[in-house]
Amino acid sequence: MKHGIVCLCLVFMLCGCQWTRSSFEQGTVDMQTYIMNLQQALYEEESLFPLVNEHSLPFSTIIERYQLDTVDIKQAYVYESISELQGAKIAFFLMDEKSHAYVKKQWVKSLSRKQRNQCKDGRIGRYSYFVVGVDAQKVVNYIKG
Repeated sequence: MKHGIVCLCLVFMLCGCQWTRSSFEQGTVDMQTYIMNLQQALYEEESLFPLVNEHSLPFSTIIERYQLDTVDIKQAYVYESISELQGAKIAFFLMDEKSHAYVKKQWVKSLSRKQRNQCKDGRIGRYSYFVVGVDAQKVVNYIKG
């Protein structure tokens, strides 16, 4: 029995992208774990994307900072780089696809010119994502994984 549990855990660890993808489709992603796994993968790839905090900004801070209407947003996660000078961000918003353009508009308003040039966005499952920083495309590749 004990060996079966260990094997099951290994399968989940090795197939993390597939499990995560279905979680994105269902809107049930454990973001803190996902961000930690993403950062580990970027480290192993020797990516230049900066480390981000392991905890998201509070929902109320995200809504206020990006001047968002909460009607269409069910969950919001914004992870910022540990060093403010690096200006990297990874954000996920659980919302309908029709709200993506609105949130993107608000998101881009808050970015510097340099950050706008490094910004990538898209959809995965029920989430919209926004990535800002050097090597942002590697983060997007991981997300699409």
